[in-house]
Amino acid sequence: MGKKATKQKGQKFDAETRDKIQDVKKELSTVARQYKTLKKKPLANPEARMAREEQLKVCSQRLFELQTQLVFLCQGRLPLAHADMIVLEAFYAKYQQEHSAAQQILIQNGISPQNREQFYALKRDNAEKTIPDVILDGKDIGYPGIYIKKLDTTSDKGAALAACLGKITNCCQYLGGVGSECVI
Repeated sequence: MGKKATKQKGQKFDAETRDKIQDVKKELSTVARQYKTLKKKPLANPEARMAREEQLKVCSQRLFELQTQLVFLCQGRLPLAHADMIVLEAFYAKYQQEHSAAQQILIQNGISPQNREQFYALKRDNAEKTIPDVILDGKDIGYPGIYIKKLDTTSDKGAALAACLGKITNCCQYLGGVGSECVI
């Protein structure tokens, strides 16, 4: 930050904001590299694998926080002609999160970008043969106000909840987890 930033033609923000944008982009690149390095690291030890999964979740959430911060700094101020790939990816991630309940659930539960892509590629099936459409009313067994029902995986929100259920309940059976195959 030793050099003084100046306002360029077409920009609608001051040098201080420009410096903040550069700092966020730099940190975003660093966190993205850390994420990729962690993701490639092969691990056989289950404890180390679980620790890595937690680190990946933290990195994924940090990536999204930085992307959100970058969008906040650039929105309405940076013309499209001046936007680079990092800024465009940040806007796209923010758009997906705001316009998709499923995307929001996946991000909140630390599902990696690769696993989110896998989620959208999955064929959805709500087969009644495998798990019947039954609703268990808790009042019948002494738990009024509670009920249990099969998630509707044909809806985006239901499918995202199903993909993250293991994360929510501290189980390995979630998209991207050790028991990922049970989810798919």
